[in-house]
This record gives sequence, structure tokens and C-alpha cells, in this order.
Amino acid sequence: MCASDLLRVEALSVSFAGLGRSLPAVQSLSFSLGSGEIVALVGESGCGKSLTARAILGLPPENAVLSGKIFFEGRDLLALPEDAMRSLRGSRISMIFQEPMTALNPVLRCGHQALEILTAHGLPPSRERVLEMFTQVGIADAQSRYDSYPHQLSGGMRQRVLIAMSLLCDPLLLLADEPTTALDVTISRQILALLAHESRERHMAVLFISHDLRTVESFAEKVGVMYAGRLVEMAAVGELFSHPLHPYTRGLLNASRISSSHKRLLTIPGQVPSLAAMPKGCPFAPRCPDVLDICHEVFPQATHLADHTVHCFAQARN
Repeated sequence: MCASDLLRVEALSVSFAGLGRSLPAVQSLSFSLGSGEIVALVGESGCGKSLTARAILGLPPENAVLSGKIFFEGRDLLALPEDAMRSLRGSRISMIFQEPMTALNPVLRCGHQALEILTAHGLPPSRERVLEMFTQVGIADAQSRYDSYPHQLSGGMRQRVLIAMSLLCDPLLLLADEPTTALDVTISRQILALLAHESRERHMAVLFISHDLRTVESFAEKVGVMYAGRLVEMAAVGELFSHPLHPYTRGLLNASRISSSHKRLLTIPGQVPSLAAMPKGCPFAPRCPDVLDICHEVFPQATHLADHTVHCFAQARN
């Protein structure tokens, strides 16, 4: 483990019991995150991004079975008792959950929900502290919003409340799971600018989960691409977007762009395999234009090219 790593995930696997056997949802996932660094995880819905974040936070689904190691400040989170995780959750490690329209408790005023976080971590339940944080994240008329119920706020304002709540205890690590989902373009840009500013000011690491490649390109410093529970490629954002190595990454980028030679978006043929029908070897092999015979038998080890890592037999042979 590098001394500069705030978070290091080593061979994390998450599986579920079903059909008389173990169904893998995340397999042998490894990556690291330094203080103040913004790393994105991208991939299609169901590839394991949110499940990874929930595993880090210690809130996996009840029927999930976890293995591997998740080091945070040198401690393996998977080995910690629940009371120790509870003390970290919301204070040292915080999370912005998906869907700002439903993430807040509809029967409690926004300010009261923020005060509960301070109380849970033994901090003074200070209205002034909450109002200060509301103001920092750009909530206009913080005094009024403090006493508002969630349904009285717009989606963008609710998201700002969630961000304020996630930052109240000055976390070292923020897990941002689709933080701009359901928000319009203007509000999304404001939210991302806010998160980037808070990351710089607090030297706070951010694990940013998204399927929006254009947003990731402008926001993250490093990108990990996931497919069917596997991390298939990771590189600095500029390197990955200019020189993608994995066929799946190239497919994602092609599907997100309209070139002068194509009037329609390019698509990746086939579909993501279900947990119950995960193929042997590389899960992308049935859809891959560069597939080799060995791809159907073994998942490739990582190939390291400078600061670029890819799991692909075709690249290993180049």
C-alpha cells in the first residue's frame, strides 16, 4: 500500500446467493485514491459502481457477501466492527446518494436532518454551523431553507442540501454516486463546480460514480472503467479519453460521440450478461470486436503501460 493512498481497494468481490450458487456482482476490484484526488468510476447501469461505493461505506445489501480488503487510512474497513464503521460513516467517509428527489426524509425539515448528523457524531447540534454550510454550498436564503421541508425545494436545491449534509463533518473521502442525476445541465454544472471547489479547499478525496462520460471528462482526474463487475481499464482522464485501450472503453466513447462520418451514434452490439449467466473468462468477450480464443477462458491480468492499466489480452500482445 502506497503511503500516500487515503483509500486502497484490494481484490474486492461482492456476490449474492441465488439459484443454488454464488452470483458475482463485483469481482476482484482493485484501485486507490489519494487525498484531494478525484477519481471516477464509469460503466453501464448494473456494472457494480454503486455497489462498490456501498461496500466502502459499509452499507452493502443485507444478502451480499464481501471479500477482499478496503484500506482507509491504513485500516481495513471490512475487518472493523459495526460501531467503528458507524463512527467513520458520515464523518471521515461521507456519501451523496442517488436521486436528490427522494434521498431526504420528506417529513423532517432540512435543517433538522442536518442537525441529526452532527448529533450522531458527538458534535454540538449547531444551527449556525448548518446555516454556514448551507451558505457555502450556494443555498440562497439559508435561514428559510433550514426550516423548509424537502418537497418545498427544487431538485437542485435538494442536491445542495445533501452536499451540505455530506460535508458537515469535514470528511476526508466523499463518495458521490450520480450526484447530478435528474438535474438540468445548468444545475449539474454548478453542482460539479461546487464539488471540485470543496475538494480543493478541504483536500478531500472524491470517488465520483457516473455513466456520463462528458461530465467525467471535465470533472475527474483519473477514470476507472467497469464492465459486469470488473475493472477493465484505468488511466488519467486525458490519457483515457485520447488513447482508450480496452475495446469496451472505445465502444463507450464511440457511443457518446457523433462524428462527421456518422449521423447516428455507434452502439456496442449485444448486451451486458446477467449475474446468473456470467461467461467464463472476460465478460466482454461475447461482444468484443478484438476477441481472442483465450478471452473465453481466462480473465486477463493487468497490463501496465506507464500510468495506464488495462485488462485485455489483445493489448498485452501489442
